[in-house]
Amino acid sequence: MCRFKTKSLILVMGLFLYGYSSAQPDMAWIRLRYNHSLSGKWDLYGESDIRPFIRSGDMFQYLFRIGVARQLENGLKLDGGTAWFHSVRSQGGRLVARPVNESRLFLGLSGKHAQHKYSWLWRVMLEERSFSNSTPALRFRYQLGIAIHLPKFSLLLADEYFHQYRYSQYTNRYDQNRILFYLQLPWKKGVIRRLELGPMYIMQPQSKPGILVLRLHLIAGGS
Repeated sequence: MCRFKTKSLILVMGLFLYGYSSAQPDMAWIRLRYNHSLSGKWDLYGESDIRPFIRSGDMFQYLFRIGVARQLENGLKLDGGTAWFHSVRSQGGRLVARPVNESRLFLGLSGKHAQHKYSWLWRVMLEERSFSNSTPALRFRYQLGIAIHLPKFSLLLADEYFHQYRYSQYTNRYDQNRILFYLQLPWKKGVIRRLELGPMYIMQPQSKPGILVLRLHLIAGGS
């Protein structure tokens, strides 16, 4: 079992490096998530994201999120919490603008419906966003995906849509859309219980043609 896990970890890291060298993504996105079971239906979780722009090298982003989740009936889950987001833009090693800090309050509802070797996944989320350089905004997120379960791993294909309402300008507008494709590898022993790896394509009105991201997730803890 240990040998299998070591080979699997080497394979995942090799795929991550291969994707970086061949696709030359705009951004690398590394996430560490820890889940802690409080009781049979309550979970506490935290996420830490590091997001450097590796193609241009002029932006670095960090996000920390903490939340509580409640398992409901029929595969539903309700979660909510807060997050802190930090973004720095530089050029030639010098800051070109003040770092932007953002605090968030969020509330989400998600569901999972298994069907033979497939699982349909969906999530809706509301975020209240407060910025250090702008006025607050309310953002709506909707994700729909399908997971294909194979003998030793799963494949996840999903799309997430973002819509934002900014209070000061009274504008209600499309914010971004994300297309995700992940390899999910279970890790049944030790602290890490699942690895996720794959590309994500972000479409935004101000970013054309879009942003290619290579994501690596390490998911630890129970539940």
